[in-house]
Order: sequence, then structure tokens, then C-alpha cells
Amino acid sequence: MKILWVGLDEAGYGPILGPLCVAAYASRREMAGPARDSKAIYRGGNISRLVARCRQLAGKIPLAEVLLDSVSGQGMEQEPWHLPPAEGDAMIANGPAVSGAGMSADAEIPGLQIRARAAGVAEFSQGLQRGNKADFLAELYRDVLLELFEKTAPEWHEAHVAFDRWGGRHRYAPILAAWGFEVHESDDGDKASRYTAFWRGRRLQIAFLVGGDRSEPAIAAASCFAKLAREVLMARFNAWWVRLLPGLLPTAGYYEDGLRFLAEIEECRARHNIPLRLLRRSR
Repeated sequence: MKILWVGLDEAGYGPILGPLCVAAYASRREMAGPARDSKAIYRGGNISRLVARCRQLAGKIPLAEVLLDSVSGQGMEQEPWHLPPAEGDAMIANGPAVSGAGMSADAEIPGLQIRARAAGVAEFSQGLQRGNKADFLAELYRDVLLELFEKTAPEWHEAHVAFDRWGGRHRYAPILAAWGFEVHESDDGDKASRYTAFWRGRRLQIAFLVGGDRSEPAIAAASCFAKLAREVLMARFNAWWVRLLPGLLPTAGYYEDGLRFLAEIEECRARHNIPLRLLRRSR
């Protein structure tokens, strides 16, 4: 039986500035080795290590193809810092991969598929009009997973899908049903919520795991691509504003520093007629 192994994760759920990014990492071979998530790889802000790890995980797929084709999410064209030619993309254009964990940069990974999706600030705020942050994150996961399923459907009969738990939820059956899955069995525990479901006659084993990005290698892989997608977009964002305001300190977009950044660019923002709704999330 052909099995598809999928991990999904996000980056940018907490900040007040910048995009929310999700990614899926899938192959027809279960990943082995330790779960090295983006937090472990990116410790100390070492972007070159994160780029190298993603290049390794991508195998023969060009990293720029994985990320640059997918970071143009809905409404991103409204944000001028993402319009081409965009600054901040050089970090993924070139550079060596790292070896290890039983995988080289040129490894053939059977059925490898990588998907990333970015939601800009305007789309994020619009999504919150339909529900809360966790609901919007579920929409992004749905989009990425269903796109992946549609593309790969002829190649597998069963899929094992793993998420890091989000939003403090324990029960995900209603979400899976809303995605169009037929949920047949569920086991909602303290550390994991597990479901057997079906999509177009194909069996799905779906797990939502506490600390999944540290225990499940496919989730950890997805976390690296989600994080790198956000870092590429934040590099674009910061480079655009620093060009207008030389000497401006970049931001990662989290609450306190995000407020500092907004205060320092306020006069420039108003002078260039840039709506605040493109900069700061509504919640």
C-alpha cells in the first residue's frame, strides 16, 4: 500500500506585524532521525543554518521554487514591500546544504512535496472577522493540505498526517469535518488527538500532537519551511522600510518591538499614505 507521510506547522502566529505562514512537508517515506524543528535550527537568529537545513530537506527541489512561488498569498500585492523586485530573497538564492540525519542535499526523496502558504496582515485581519486566530490558522492548514492532496492523489492510498496542536484545542473532529473529511474514529487525549478519517475513499490517520514539532520529524521539517518563508517576507518588509528610513532598526514583529517599530515609522507611513491595516493585525 502506498502511504503519504505529511507534517504541517506554522510560523508567525503570535506577532502583531508580518505574515502568518504555514507549510506542509510530505513524502512517501516516513522520516527517521531526530525532530530538529525551526526553533532548534534557528537558535540565535542564525538564518544560514535554517536555509541550509531547508535546502537539505528539499532534496533536489530548488529552495527558491519552494518558497518564492508560495509566499505570494492572497492580498499580498497590497503590501508594497512584497512587490518585485523584492529585497531579502538573496538569502535563499544560493548557498550550500548541510548533510546529516541520513539525508544529503541531492537525495532522492520519494514523492517529496513541499507547500508553503503566507497570509499577509490584511488577509489575516479579514480572517479574524470570520472567527478567532485559531479558526484562521485552520483555514490556512486546510488550503495547504487539500492542495497537497489534490496534486498527489494518484500516488497514495493512505495518508498519515501530523500537526502540532494549536489554539489549546483538544477536539479537532469538527474542523476535519468542515474540511470535507469523513471522521470515523477519534481519540482525544491530553497529549494527542488522533482521528481515522476518509477523503475521497482514501484512508487518513490524522494526529494533533502536543510538542509535535519536537517529536515528529515531518512536523519539524514543515516548521523549518514555515519559519524560512516568514523570515524571507520579514526581510523584504524590513529592507523596504530601512530604505525609506536609514538607520531604522529591523523588527521581528512581536508585540513590544512591533509597537516600537510602528512608532518610529509613523510619520513616514502617513507621508506615503500607507494604511495601518496593511501593517498591524487587528488582533
